[in-house]
Amino acid sequence: MKTRSIGALQVSAVGFGAMGFSHGYGPGPTADEAIDLMRKTFDLDRAH
Repeated sequence: MKTRSIGALQVSAVGFGAMGFSHGYGPGPTADEAIDLMRKTFDLDRAH
């Protein structure tokens, strides 16, 4: 399985965005916070 680093966290290269931000984890972020997170994740991935 290919992985990516997000800071010190290793995550699967496939799967980010495969389920909602709040499903199973309680209240989710606002739409603006979720978009900001996705943009930062994309930028971190592009840096590698």
